[in-house]
Amino acid sequence: MNQEAITTETLDHHGLVAAVIQDLGIVEKVNRRIKTDKDPRRIVSTGESVAALILNGLGFTNRRLYIISQFFESKPLEGLLGNRHIKPEHLNDDALARKSS
Repeated sequence: MNQEAITTETLDHHGLVAAVIQDLGIVEKVNRRIKTDKDPRRIVSTGESVAALILNGLGFTNRRLYIISQFFESKPLEGLLGNRHIKPEHLNDDALARKSS
């Protein structure tokens, strides 16, 4: 076996929810309807924000939006959201609750 460190991450039930989100095409449907991704500084698309909020709603109940990144620190974001560029710190209240202008 290779000498690389092997790590594991817990999906819990969020893997099933993420699979349903992907099967229903929620991210793509939201991104098609709400075209706010023209800002080059934007890392998280509107559809990915919706998916993150759905997943967070099933994990952290009654928690403030500004600590949503803490929820995702222990989750494999690439597997859940399908975007390897998103990091937990990108899922904050600025990205998830910003008003469109």
